[in-house]
Amino acid sequence: MSLDQRLSRAAHEVADRVVVPEVDLDAVRSRARRKRRATVAAAGAAAVTAAVLAVVLLVGAPDADEPAPVDPNPSQILGPRGPVWWDAAGLHHGRRVEPTPVDLIGQTGVRDGAAGGVLALVRTGALYRDPATDDVWFHPWDGRPRVVGQGSATGPGGDPHGDLAAWFEGEELVVYDTAAGRQVSRTTQVPVDDAFVAEHVAGGNGFMHVSTEEVVWRTEAETGHDTVHRFDLATGITSLLFEEQTDVEYPDRLQDVHDETRVWGEFTPVALVIEHTGGETAAPPGVEPDGRLNADGSLLLSPTEIDGSHGAAVVDVRSGEMWPLPGRKSYAWISWSYRDLAVIDVQRDGRDVLLACDAATRECTGLPRAGTVVLPTS
Repeated sequence: MSLDQRLSRAAHEVADRVVVPEVDLDAVRSRARRKRRATVAAAGAAAVTAAVLAVVLLVGAPDADEPAPVDPNPSQILGPRGPVWWDAAGLHHGRRVEPTPVDLIGQTGVRDGAAGGVLALVRTGALYRDPATDDVWFHPWDGRPRVVGQGSATGPGGDPHGDLAAWFEGEELVVYDTAAGRQVSRTTQVPVDDAFVAEHVAGGNGFMHVSTEEVVWRTEAETGHDTVHRFDLATGITSLLFEEQTDVEYPDRLQDVHDETRVWGEFTPVALVIEHTGGETAAPPGVEPDGRLNADGSLLLSPTEIDGSHGAAVVDVRSGEMWPLPGRKSYAWISWSYRDLAVIDVQRDGRDVLLACDAATRECTGLPRAGTVVLPTS
């Protein structure tokens, strides 16, 4: 019997004996930031074995109501354009792990509303904020990391399909071309507000969309209510896309943007509404009023609450077809990596399991982790 077969048999034997109680979601939401582990978890086979066992413990034994099971074996998901995340082992990109010159956790965690390290993606690499100095680093996949910005309290946003990144230095919005190694623009704007996006989006920092056409970010008005601004790169004009109502108790919120697509969170009743060009709308059932569009705007990743079971799902923006991700009765921190690849950190009964889920193939793979994880901002 091969090693993989022995691991698979052992994992399923453990799963057959596990009874997972209901998770206390309020306790999970209010959990204080976790301490970073002092030592890095063992790499290689030990890390893969731990990921396999953790995934089986999370998903448990198969039943008729459970989403498609996780495949614990490495697959094409871990290819050259694979999942990206950071932990104590370094910056992960598919099967590669590269050291970073700074600690992305720093003195404050990324799940207590603080900006933390903030990890953003562009086509050829990643950008992240140093929590100790507020420097912005560009980490190319085929080169050495370097500082490209300074004095950024909230960190960068990026375009996974292209080369542009954006961040604020005080009240100045900097748009940077990572391929050319130069600033595209520097303008005075209302600064990004990162306070609202902590729920389910641990690495978020208020940037909603960065592309060659626009930069869209969440801000806060003097009244304390949400606003969303858009900077048009071609014209240099900044416009107000959204301003939260001040005369209702639970106002709707604009949660994400991609070109003409808008994602709205409604709270009376609770729903997530996708608005297409021309005003056509759709409200996927069981989806909570928060979500993130992938890089091309075709898919929506969102937390779910279906029949009392908490989890996460990917929704096709056009067809409305929903793919529930593994890990029912859990709390998911959600993010997008490259292509149609979601990376989620699932918490259930005190266990944390990191998954990469490919919406194109509907396949999920358990990922190794070493301590607290920083996910890409969405």
